[in-house]
Order: sequence, then C-alpha cells, then structure tokens
Amino acid sequence: MFAEVDVFPRYFRKKRGKAVVRNFIADQEIRKEFGAEMRSYIKKRYFKDPELSSFHVQTTLFSIPIYSLICFKRDDDLFNSFGPAYQNALRLFALYHETGHALIQEGDPVDKTHPYQECAADAYAALRFFQKFGQEAVPVLSMWSWMRAYDAIAYDHTKHLTTTVLDKIIADGAAENYFSGLTPPEIVDRARSYAEEWTPSPETLAAARVAFKGGGLKKYDLVSKTCLASPDKFTFYIGAKIFQPLLHSEGVRAGDKIYQIPDAEKHKYTAMIATRAEAMTLSDVFNKNAARAPAQETSAIEMLKVHLPQGQHRLVFNL
Repeated sequence: MFAEVDVFPRYFRKKRGKAVVRNFIADQEIRKEFGAEMRSYIKKRYFKDPELSSFHVQTTLFSIPIYSLICFKRDDDLFNSFGPAYQNALRLFALYHETGHALIQEGDPVDKTHPYQECAADAYAALRFFQKFGQEAVPVLSMWSWMRAYDAIAYDHTKHLTTTVLDKIIADGAAENYFSGLTPPEIVDRARSYAEEWTPSPETLAAARVAFKGGGLKKYDLVSKTCLASPDKFTFYIGAKIFQPLLHSEGVRAGDKIYQIPDAEKHKYTAMIATRAEAMTLSDVFNKNAARAPAQETSAIEMLKVHLPQGQHRLVFNL
C-alpha cells in the first residue's frame, strides 16, 4: 500500500499533529480489508509526532507478511535541506528510500549502533537515483552523504549514518556506468551488498559516538579535537567529511548565516585531513583487506569530497 499525507501541527496542543491522507493506493481487496485500519494508524502516528518523516511499516500474522505500507509525507521539512532548487530531487530520493525499506527488511532493528536497515534503504535510493539521472545524481547524493555525517556528529543521529555506504556507491558510479544495466532485482541485491559491506559495525559506532560530542558548522574546532585527532579511522573519516564544505572558498550558507573558516586555519585543517586521507581507502577505514588492488580503490581524500552542482560554489544547508 502507498499513502501520501499532509501533516499540520496543532499549535494549541504542542507536539501534536493532524495528518490528512491525500492519496491511498492499494490492491482492491487489501484496500477493502485494511484501508480504514491503515488510515487510522497513519493519523495516530502523526498525531503523536508531527515531525515524523515518511515511513515504511510491514504487518505480519504469525511471522507471515500480510502487507507493507509506504507513507510519504509530502510537506517534509527534510526536502528543503539544500534549498528550494532540490526539493523535488529529495522527494524522489525519499520515495526511493522508503521503497528500499519495503524491499530490504532484514537486519537488526534500527538504533544508534545498528544503522544497517537505513544504510540498505539509502543504498537502494542512491542506485535508483543514479539509474535515473546518471552523473547528474552525484551532487545530490554527495550532499546527502555529508548531511548524514553532519547529523551524526552534531545531533547524535547515528542510526541514519549511511555516509560510508553512499560514498562507496558514488565512488563506483562512473566505473559501473551509473548502474544503468541493473534490473530491479539486481538493484535490490546490489543495495543489500553495499550495506552489508560498508555499514559500520555496532562496535565501530559505539567507539565513534564517544567522539561525536556535538560541534558542527560553528564549532568546527570541537570536531577537530574530537574527530580529526582521533586515532580511530572511522571517527576521523566522518569528522573529515563534515569539514569538506567549510574548506570550500565560500563556506556554507545556513539560513541567513555564512559559515567560513579563516584562511590560516583552513590551510591547517586541509593539511591535517590530507596527511591521513591521501594514503587511506575505505577498506582501511573498516580495517579490512581491499577487495580490489590498492591502485584500483578510490582514496579516502577523493571519497570525502562534497561535490556541489555545477556553478554553485557554496553549500546551502537548512539546519
């Protein structure tokens, strides 16, 4: 089943919302049997949490799946993360993401040290995005990867830390002809494979979260002390990731504020990151032997880059 909803906050009751189901698509028999129940379920979820994004849920009976529901929140603030120009692109990515959840459901329940299901859903979305847009998908996927890293460090949202999976897909895109030849079942298998290989383990995330002590666009010096200086390669990689747009010549625009690093400090941080990242690959980050020869594996210094759309010199990000 698929439902599109608009959610309106009830201002006289804080943290409550009203969901209006605009479109509800399902097989006729399923719609007749479960439609009213699902509409009620959707409304209850958004009543309790109007900030909830789109979601997927599966109903089972005696461990046997009965149906899946993708609920798509049309007015999600998430779609404005990179400004109005990318709202439709992020809507499509979110739809692919929830579809990925429906198609790849194995794995531990998602929490702050078990992001596999989110990594698989983002991997599916990224592969489908590449199939539709080819090379033009790179900036959106790259900015999305950066945002996942930023949210992990700034807000401890590690259950959505899909950065390493996305970066690996981006790095492989051109050589794989942007996955254009894959069939729908092959896309699912490839998304599962990327998530299985490049999702950080619970132990890796538990160690990294010790260093993820906030910071961000303004407190980048804190990220330097806690992440860039960390001996742990994964922690360093995520910290170096969020530095990337700040190292651009025009910095980052968040709302009406411009965040930039002074030139003297910018050179220091650029050198600090390059010293470690140039000789590092994603296999090194995960302490595993490279599946390919080292000369063929993309260096971390390349994978860390945040690619902006052509003609755009500053990342626009709505916090």
